[in-house]
Amino acid sequence: MHCWRLAISPVIIAILSHPEYRTFSAMIQCFKKVDGAMGTRPASGERQALARQLSSCAGRIRGYRSRVRWGLENRIRRQQVIRVSLALKSFTYPAMLGTDQELALIKEAIARAAIRVGTGNWVQVGDLDLASGHLPRRLRPRVTVASVISFLVILVPLITVLVSALTKK
Repeated sequence: MHCWRLAISPVIIAILSHPEYRTFSAMIQCFKKVDGAMGTRPASGERQALARQLSSCAGRIRGYRSRVRWGLENRIRRQQVIRVSLALKSFTYPAMLGTDQELALIKEAIARAAIRVGTGNWVQVGDLDLASGHLPRRLRPRVTVASVISFLVILVPLITVLVSALTKK
């Protein structure tokens, strides 16, 4: 009688441990916490729990980035994972001290992201800003510096190899 449960349990474990499912599940947990924080005073226990959940969700999503394979489509996916992670971290301040209207905007943004992750629409998953659909202005320089650093990590050894090859001739 329980034989079918033993056969299905590895399948269920595989599905539940899939990174996209865990990312979607983390976003749904954030969505539920926003409902609990609505109507409470700033810096209340519910809002602190929401801020912790947003940070945890950002960390889970950021951890998904390393599992994505190489390729153009997957490069876009990795970039969007970084963008959604930064956007979720930027929501912690309005979640703690913002108004109920800001909480409603956070809830809407998380719902959009969860739907996009659930449907596999990774091209648009990072568009989570509360107003304009882009990263907040204070986070843009950090993304630019990170991309310049990654470019330099590739460029400096290449130049070193080229210079050493030219000096040997």
